[in-house]
Amino acid sequence: MANAPSELMQQQDDPVWFVEERQLNGDWIAIDRADDQAEAEAKLSHAENCLPGTYRLNRSDW
Repeated sequence: MANAPSELMQQQDDPVWFVEERQLNGDWIAIDRADDQAEAEAKLSHAENCLPGTYRLNRSDW
């Protein structure tokens, strides 16, 4: 249990990935999220191939 607080702090520091969609007014809104880059890229690829629109990845610490 001594490591639990430090492990929790490490998890909080890890970035979250967002798949964002560009709106007609130019704003970007998050439509999905992932905990790692590989999962985020898979979700982005799915959005780009299956949905109309413009999409990008954005990390919570960028």
